[in-house]
Amino acid sequence: MARARSGNSSAGLAWALVIFVAAFLVSAILAIVFYTRASDRDEKLTKAQSSMAQFVDDPGDLKFPTVQQAQEKARNTADTTVLRAMVDQITAMDAQLKQAQQKLADQSQELTSKDTTITAKDTLNANTQAKLADQLAAAAEKDLTWESARAAMEAQVTSATNTIAQLNQRIASMDDTATAYSLDVRAEREVVINELRDQKTQLESTVATLNAQNAELQQKFKAAQPANVTVPDATVTALLPGSRDIVLMDIGRRQGVQLAMTFEVFEPDTAIKLQGDALPRGKATIEVVGLDDDAAKCRVVRRTGVRDGVAVGDKAYNVAFDPNSPRRFAIRGRFDVDRDGFPDPDFGVPTMERLVRRSGGTVVPDIGVETDYLILGEEAPIANEPPAGADAAQVKDYLEALKRFNEYRSWVAEAERFSIPILNQNRMLDLVGYYDRTPVN
Repeated sequence: MARARSGNSSAGLAWALVIFVAAFLVSAILAIVFYTRASDRDEKLTKAQSSMAQFVDDPGDLKFPTVQQAQEKARNTADTTVLRAMVDQITAMDAQLKQAQQKLADQSQELTSKDTTITAKDTLNANTQAKLADQLAAAAEKDLTWESARAAMEAQVTSATNTIAQLNQRIASMDDTATAYSLDVRAEREVVINELRDQKTQLESTVATLNAQNAELQQKFKAAQPANVTVPDATVTALLPGSRDIVLMDIGRRQGVQLAMTFEVFEPDTAIKLQGDALPRGKATIEVVGLDDDAAKCRVVRRTGVRDGVAVGDKAYNVAFDPNSPRRFAIRGRFDVDRDGFPDPDFGVPTMERLVRRSGGTVVPDIGVETDYLILGEEAPIANEPPAGADAAQVKDYLEALKRFNEYRSWVAEAERFSIPILNQNRMLDLVGYYDRTPVN
């Protein structure tokens, strides 16, 4: 059994040696073939590199990816067609390189121009930065000032807060004190109120007694006053011969007589009593038609009776005329002198002013202690409020009517305050003798 195993081992070793020798021979043959091909390839690569050196004269250009790729492809293939393509590609790259160099020169010139602009801008920026630095320094200084002011303000706020807290404490203390004394104060207040009511009752009784005494004294005073008798302003001195309607008076321009003034004529030695503040009608009315220094020519414009005539010695009266002190009239309101049912232009005030001046009176702008008479126009009606939802025109009319009513009442109150007689339109026209100026035959 042992011998059989030794024979088998020798046979296996022999076969292994044969296989090894055969493999070695095959490897040697393959090495010689590959070496021969590698030598051819290296020779072709050397020729290609020599050809490429004619076009790529700068060693740095060999670093371009395209050149390196061409070299690698030539090494791997060692093909003449590839070498020619690589040469063509390098020629194209050289043309592109020249174009790139031209563009680079143009860009370099443009960059030089831009560098000049940038230098100018840098100078401007430097100036701007200097100004900005100054502004920042000023702002920093202001910040310090504001910080100081803020600190001072915070100190004031803190002080005020403390003061408020103290005041709140005092208020709380006072509230407690007020609550403690509230019942006593209420009791004392009731006592004071009752005392004041008693005093009021006593004063009302005293006022009633004094009013009664005053009324009694006024009645006695009125009874003791003489009759309201006026004195004549002029005397009829002559009659124009052959005419019953032209007379002369003994007052003229020096005494303040004006054209168109009217006078009521009465018999001599007749006591003329005023009817309130108005003059009663005389036997005739005369109007001034001519003036001399101390005489006035007048015409008769009204007679009481057909046979009544003006005689020498008759007395002439005009309650608004005073040769020594002209009467002062204030005029307010709206007037309808022509009696057409509508206010005259400018509410008839210019007409009333003209009549007052023609009668020797003076028009004053204000109602006061120096006003002798207030001439008051038509009484203003009470303004009725517009209904709900009234339009703007109705509201405007209401406001105007309310204003007119309040003005009228204020004028009456002012006259009553200064005890000024009030003349309405008719009484004023009677005073100045306003009438149809057709001469009486």
